[in-house]
Amino acid sequence: MTTRKVATILKIRPDKSTTGRKQGSRPLAEIRDEMLATDPELRTAWNEQALKAQIVGCLVGLRRSANLSQKELAERAGWSPAYVSRLESIPVEANKQAVPTLATLLSYAAACGCELGLLFGTAEGGKLQVATAAGLGENEGFAEALAALEGGRPVKGKAVRPRKAPVGRKPARGATDVTVR
Repeated sequence: MTTRKVATILKIRPDKSTTGRKQGSRPLAEIRDEMLATDPELRTAWNEQALKAQIVGCLVGLRRSANLSQKELAERAGWSPAYVSRLESIPVEANKQAVPTLATLLSYAAACGCELGLLFGTAEGGKLQVATAAGLGENEGFAEALAALEGGRPVKGKAVRPRKAPVGRKPARGATDVTVR
């Protein structure tokens, strides 16, 4: 959530009196942090908003990396451009918008020429320790590549590039690289 949005919620203007260092004034970020530390309900709402913002960022980044406009993506997915715009917008308090459904995310990914996966893991020392992963679309190769990441293999990066294992054998430990595009 931005400083401007916090100021709107607090019904104050994010001008020099809230963001500057005038004598007796406090930075808005300090006020926000104090409120989040003392109000569990606000902290929950803040965290939900942050998750939605991350999803929106992923969607916009995916569309842009596919070199698609909102209109082109809408045509490919069979949606209206206004719907794509809503998906790519961070909801405001008065107009709460739910996180897109899996079906919507699958359609969005397909329209961008990508697959959707689910990955659980932990990050340590710049590497991702994968607990489990699965492809959620119909592309079996993508699902197999994600599934190959299971078993606690340390991986690094974002995009999966599987190596083929001999027929009838499981991929060797570390046989799936994850590289950054």
